[in-house]
Amino acid sequence: MNPAAEVITGYQRHELVGQPYSMLFDNTQFYSPVLDTLEHGTEHVALEISFPGRDRTIELSVTTSRIHNTHGEMIGALVISLI
Repeated sequence: MNPAAEVITGYQRHELVGQPYSMLFDNTQFYSPVLDTLEHGTEHVALEISFPGRDRTIELSVTTSRIHNTHGEMIGALVISLI
């Protein structure tokens, strides 16, 4: 969680550290490209989404990529979002 992500989500880092990413969307029908990458390995390039922040919806262009360890196992995802 970096300062730009705080602006996008409306949450501060200390509120989200240690929480599952999915908790941001518990009450919405939001399709998360990040969760898609983490759960299915699907990568997205410049996907246009309406992101449900804390107090507003923000239009983003999102690119996701898998992160692998030295054994080739997926261990996370890299996300780049443009406002």
